[in-house]
Amino acid sequence: AAYYERVTGEPFQLGVHGAEEGMILAEIRVTYRSQAYYGEVLLVETRAERIGRSSFTMVHRLTAPGSRYGAARLVAVADSVLVSYDYRAERPIPVPPALAEAIEALEGRPLRG
Repeated sequence: AAYYERVTGEPFQLGVHGAEEGMILAEIRVTYRSQAYYGEVLLVETRAERIGRSSFTMVHRLTAPGSRYGAARLVAVADSVLVSYDYRAERPIPVPPALAEAIEALEGRPLRG
């Protein structure tokens, strides 16, 4: 949600009843590298890696700062696929061009093609 808000400058609305179009988290894979502890604050860094016709791939890095639990460390890495989706038609739709352009502008590099 924070990434979307940074890209578009608009709030990300989860679970808006009656929305015609949106995004669906189609896939996520997480690889844990070290333990995280209850109460520990983790930093999540996210970036877009590729924009396809109806989906885009993101990569994520979760780190823990140095604290009473130990030295700063990598907790996990993840990648995810989000699909632009028409809820009424119940099918994927092309990534809106304005969203693709805004993602590329934030990332500072082309991601389509």
